Amino acid sequence: MFLEFPWALAALVALPITVVIYLLRNRSKKQVVSALFLWSSPNLSANQGQRIQKVQSGWLLFLELLILTLLALAAADVHVRWLRLDAPTVLILDDSWSMQTSKKQATNAIQKWVSQKRIVFPVQVVRVGKTATRNGEPCSYQTDLTARLDQWSSIGMKSPECDDSTLKDAIDRFCSPGKPVHAVIVTDHPRPDLAQDGKVTVLSVGNPDSNLAFTSVVRYPSADNGQDVVIVEIANLSTKDQTIKCQLRVESQPSQTLDSILIPAGESSEIKTSVPSVKTAALELPKDALEIDNRVVLPPLPRQTIRVRLDVTNPVLAPAVKKAIELAQDGQRKIELVSSNEDLLVTDNPAPGADSSVNRLQFDVPSQPLDKIEPTIYKGPYIANSSSSLMTGTDFSGVLWGIEKSDWRMESAEFALLSVGDVPLIVQRTNSNGVNSVRLRLVPELSNLIQSPNFPIFIYNVLKQQAAALPGLQSSYVSAGEFFVFHSRQNESAPLEIQSPDGEKDVVSFRLGQAVFQPYDIGAYKITSKGKTYQASVNALNRNESDLRGLKSGEWGAQFSAAQKDSQFVSLRVPLLLLALALAVVHQFLARRDN
Repeated sequence: MFLEFPWALAALVALPITVVIYLLRNRSKKQVVSALFLWSSPNLSANQGQRIQKVQSGWLLFLELLILTLLALAAADVHVRWLRLDAPTVLILDDSWSMQTSKKQATNAIQKWVSQKRIVFPVQVVRVGKTATRNGEPCSYQTDLTARLDQWSSIGMKSPECDDSTLKDAIDRFCSPGKPVHAVIVTDHPRPDLAQDGKVTVLSVGNPDSNLAFTSVVRYPSADNGQDVVIVEIANLSTKDQTIKCQLRVESQPSQTLDSILIPAGESSEIKTSVPSVKTAALELPKDALEIDNRVVLPPLPRQTIRVRLDVTNPVLAPAVKKAIELAQDGQRKIELVSSNEDLLVTDNPAPGADSSVNRLQFDVPSQPLDKIEPTIYKGPYIANSSSSLMTGTDFSGVLWGIEKSDWRMESAEFALLSVGDVPLIVQRTNSNGVNSVRLRLVPELSNLIQSPNFPIFIYNVLKQQAAALPGLQSSYVSAGEFFVFHSRQNESAPLEIQSPDGEKDVVSFRLGQAVFQPYDIGAYKITSKGKTYQASVNALNRNESDLRGLKSGEWGAQFSAAQKDSQFVSLRVPLLLLALALAVVHQFLARRDN
């Protein structure tokens, strides 16, 4: 038993005061007489008689003393140990990949605690990575728990992270007030802040170690036709400098060793190489404490063809737009000029309504000769919407921007990408079908925009945004914890078939022309859509999770002993208040009866 607010017991000073009041409250002695006419006045003096007398209403005094005691104990918030015969233990397992170095120690420690009855059945297993997941029904027997731990150590521990906030969410979810449970967190990092005496115990089984890890990777088309550039970042997460030899394995080609590099302790270094654009490439580091981050797989990049219909009639604007479109092509993105069935319409003709089904880049140019319009030329300062990908890499300082003075207005649901003061120059809208429409106000003859680098950069950004929405896989490789995104034509009905690295297959349906799924396993995937198979991969790239130097073993939080069995401290505040209220009712009844 313990008191949450022991200072509240000072209220017990009211007990002797109440007793004194009962002893001194009346100095007259009560007498029963036949009539009061012998006295001159019925209002007798209360200052006569004995100063101290015996208590006349003993039951009332006892009840008042008991009520005051109960109220004082309720204010102090008395907690007592409450025996629970069927309350489970919640076993919260750190599912991050750094636990792979400590999985044997973790399972042995859990089994030891079970034999010592520090973990009491039934046991609810919860695995925590980026989110907390209940791992099946509670285990009632040790054999069930052993099988669950074997499954965890063999196929689990692949989450890119498990931080304190996620573990706190798991505690709040499965050990919330009113749920008679005790939680045991099994991890490899010191987390004393999560421990709560009598409720949450933290068991850390980690041991510090050195580790080499891939922490970043990128593959992009090079200027050489048929080749891609691969850049990887390698971190030396140890206490001493290391010389690294990295292996490059290209599909259907012999393995080769890349040039050695010296990486100082705690630092990172990059390796750059080239691979055939149509081949899957893999880079490997020597084996060390943690193997999951020693290999990255990079399938070929998705090769996309953007069908563009060019319908620009302005004699100054038309050649500039065509040249910018040609410059936007690279080894990953091909642009095909078509006259119909386009993915993107680039035009200077009036735009249709919001129900257009084609992505559009609209140039709003004057329809009349220059001598018949009233132009305005702006020199800035320009305000760009930096959150939009269409503005990436642009800087309009020094640009002269001419527009026609007119009643031009932003349409419904449009927002400004670039403006000068309160005058919008570039606006964008996405309708309910996911179709993008971008409008740009311009008088080409009075502007130097099309001669500046900003114009081809802007056109490139528009085409890049369009490519991201083309049917097919958006990216062939992602980091653990990220999502694969697969786009389709409108009204696509056939679901995707996903084959994970262990050979298991799953299906993902399209919604609004897009299928999104989060892979769990690290390695190579196959994604099939309408008979066409795409290669994809998930790589373990997380410097914090790969850093094993901060691992530590220890225990935090008071544990329940075998003698205490499965019990917890519960507050008696509410029961004490209810009992005091009941006694107050009885007191009132007795007082009225005596009167």
